[in-house]
Amino acid sequence: MSKYQMLFEPHGSTLTPNLPVFTEYDSDSYDDISRSRYVETRVAQLRSWHQNNPIADVERYEIQYQNGDYTGTGIVYRPKTDRILPVFVYFHGGNFTTLSNVCYEYECAEIAYAGECVVFNFDYRLSPEHRYPVPLEDCFAALQEAVRMAPEYRADASRLAVGGDSAGSNLAAGLELYIRDHSGPKIHCMALCYPVVGTEILDIEQLQNDPILAYYLPDNMDAVNPLYASPLSDPSPEKTPPVLLVIGSCDFLLEDNLKYARKLLCAGVDIRLAYFEGAPHGFIQMVTPDGLASLSTISEYLKEQLNK
Repeated sequence: MSKYQMLFEPHGSTLTPNLPVFTEYDSDSYDDISRSRYVETRVAQLRSWHQNNPIADVERYEIQYQNGDYTGTGIVYRPKTDRILPVFVYFHGGNFTTLSNVCYEYECAEIAYAGECVVFNFDYRLSPEHRYPVPLEDCFAALQEAVRMAPEYRADASRLAVGGDSAGSNLAAGLELYIRDHSGPKIHCMALCYPVVGTEILDIEQLQNDPILAYYLPDNMDAVNPLYASPLSDPSPEKTPPVLLVIGSCDFLLEDNLKYARKLLCAGVDIRLAYFEGAPHGFIQMVTPDGLASLSTISEYLKEQLNK
């Protein structure tokens, strides 16, 4: 098997013989019932994997946010301490088409506990019913709500980080670009796990042919700015705040992520690459040594960056 085949077939490679495999989702089934059933299956599977690694002892709260007529949901995780803590806003993955914030209870609780921060874990509307820029606008509204609500959770929104995994990392990085052109809270750093980063040159046709962005981008791009969906095409990368980039060697997004890291590095950005040999896409949710280590890496990074 060639190196490049291994990137797309991680479970068949000699590097990852014993990784747990997620139940597959039929990306042609976009109705809410199918999504709900898949999320229920995914959550049950995750709880089974984590039964020997209980969720950290943190306070958990449910909140809502508004974006126009849409009411979104959020889950807040706070370590049991009287200290004022920084804020980390997390957006879930799922190909822009599925999953939800409840699928990331374990990861967000662990990061809150070990990273000594208040984690806001938000959902957003899904594609293809709600294509770009709707999910990004939902995330912007959610971010503003996290900043507004921070004092209620003894949190300091002046020390703010954003992050996510896969599609969620695209939304987090897109938010940072969006805020440069609009008024919004200052983002001190980002923790991005194997993000969808788009293209090096802002080519609409190439973006729409991307195997993941194809689900996300509208057919008619004339009325939207495609930049916020394509962090790799950022014309001013030197403005990017410090970034932690978590990636596995068997991830099909590896090459794009390395291009993104190289662009930020050449622009003088404080970019740190947490590279896990043999790890596939989605590995932060897998109860493997690498999956658990990735959560520790994110937590330590946030503690360092948000307590300077």
